[in-house]
Amino acid sequence: MPNLIRQTQAQQTLGEHKQIYAYGFKRYWQKSLRQFLPNHAITFVFLFEEIPNGAVSIIWGAQDIPSKHAERLRWLRVEDGFVRSIGLGAEFARPMSWVFDSQGLYFNCTQPSDLESVLLTLELDEQERLRAQNLIQLLSESTISKYNLPSVRNETEAASIRRIHQARSNGKKVHLVVGQVESDASIRLGSEQIKSNFELLQHVRTQFPEDLIVYKPHPDVVAGARAQGEGEKHATMIADETIVQANITELFQQIDALHCMSSLAGFEALLRGIPVHCYGMPFYAGWGLTQDFYSHSRRVRKLDLETLVFGALIVYPTYVHPQSGHVCSVEDATQGLLTQKELQNKSMRKLYQFANQRFKRLVRQILNATRGGAR
Repeated sequence: MPNLIRQTQAQQTLGEHKQIYAYGFKRYWQKSLRQFLPNHAITFVFLFEEIPNGAVSIIWGAQDIPSKHAERLRWLRVEDGFVRSIGLGAEFARPMSWVFDSQGLYFNCTQPSDLESVLLTLELDEQERLRAQNLIQLLSESTISKYNLPSVRNETEAASIRRIHQARSNGKKVHLVVGQVESDASIRLGSEQIKSNFELLQHVRTQFPEDLIVYKPHPDVVAGARAQGEGEKHATMIADETIVQANITELFQQIDALHCMSSLAGFEALLRGIPVHCYGMPFYAGWGLTQDFYSHSRRVRKLDLETLVFGALIVYPTYVHPQSGHVCSVEDATQGLLTQKELQNKSMRKLYQFANQRFKRLVRQILNATRGGAR
């Protein structure tokens, strides 16, 4: 755990209080909360009235807290961190990073958050700056992203990526527009004007009429876990190419700029030196690192990338190791994630080889039977 100078207010509160109450956690996520807080006595409740006055209470996400209970309890909110898992939370993949916040949440720009407070005051010493630089290198040189989904490239998408590469080789600028789940609180609370993927595409096309526009829908929508946004089915009317299955980190090598409302993909692109246009106000916008559609009154400071990364990836989240389940550093969690991905890739290769061998054997049996029947 970070020292007191490098702790958020929520982390300090959790350090001082070992008895906590967790409201509204589904049974599936209760084990995860115990992993993130192994030294705490956790009581899971489903009614606010079950929590005694003055108790430290944890609630998932941005759901409302009735005022009469908000005033008598010490609330902390919890959400997914920025390097989460292999697989989607909507499909119950176990998280390896969560954030605890005593003020709000990082995607809600209408109110302060512990992350924003950290970024407004954080000054790095030489050792911390080097640590941030090493972490940026580790993440940018790998295929690590929030969900780390496998890249399944069919022939249609392979052809799209070839056309994107060819257009860029011919001097055409390529803009990636990243879709989000439009019903998410991150859109409602973090994007003031443009609130749909179709609107975002229209705006980018208007701004860059001669350039190549690539659209990538949100993985939850692709998986069928969340609904398409209003007008999103018409994305192909505006975008030159639509990439559905390929891992977004593959696309980073093919683009000149990324456009989003408040997607974490913008942060992942910043790590790789890609210009990012924000049409909402995600946690990484408003600090002078992105091209912003509008300004934010509280974010009055200019940050360098190392300070942003140190605050957002080292100070703010809590990590558990994807193999051991123990609390660990972001570096150890990331290395564990890379190991897990490699093991899964090996398993998939073995499964493919096995299926391919069985298929060839079946074809041979059919051919032999056919030849035998012909005689």
